[in-house]
Amino acid sequence: MFTNHLDEAETEASKALKLNPGFDKAHFLLAAILERKGRMSEPVQHLKTAQDTFPSAKKTLDKICATNLLPGCP
Repeated sequence: MFTNHLDEAETEASKALKLNPGFDKAHFLLAAILERKGRMSEPVQHLKTAQDTFPSAKKTLDKICATNLLPGCP
């Protein structure tokens, strides 16, 4: 049941980004959803985009990159 909500939230955040690719809040939300779903390599670019607007995005990006060897990590 919880997974369905994450799937719906991912769909809606993706739609928002198609309409407005510079919508930092949608990047941050999508990154959180992808991380929650265990898709650890996917949030990196979204967090990089959102980190100037949302300081917690930088902390999350640092945490993901510190615990996973992922392409795109600073």
